[in-house]
Amino acid sequence: MAEIFPENNAFKIKALAAYQIIFGLLGIWFTVQFIITQLNVPVFLSIDMVFVILYSYSIYCGILLFKNQYPGLTHSLISQYLQLVFISVAGFGFRYVSGIFILFGFDLTDSFVVRLNLGVSTWNVQISTHSNEIFVGCNLVALMLIIFINKLKNKIAAEQEMNALAIGEEI
Repeated sequence: MAEIFPENNAFKIKALAAYQIIFGLLGIWFTVQFIITQLNVPVFLSIDMVFVILYSYSIYCGILLFKNQYPGLTHSLISQYLQLVFISVAGFGFRYVSGIFILFGFDLTDSFVVRLNLGVSTWNVQISTHSNEIFVGCNLVALMLIIFINKLKNKIAAEQEMNALAIGEEI
């Protein structure tokens, strides 16, 4: 069941919606540009389509939020969790971001190196690349958005509970 957001949260929700739609579109555009340059390698096309779907999911989350549908916050959380961790171990790796990222991580390949990286909508998959890289990182922007969305969900739930109590409904 779709629920309408309280008016005092409208700006935050619309900003999150716009962020997800804009960077989802940017991610699709980057991916299409990559597909155009790699048309002669069919194996890449199936991997590329996974990321087109993930960027489309980000857009879907934004659309739900613009339509004031409460499930948009849950879907937005899922989208951010998918962007939270970057990992690369023994030739296998995964990185996906639909939005701005601030990567804080540790390169343990030859020694302990702290890395900080900034960027926008990107993805990378490594499958048996014969790399000895060992890297684990966290997208700090995704982490901040997860915290923000959880606080917003809690605030909305508390406001709905107060409104229900004020008019005498059961919760």
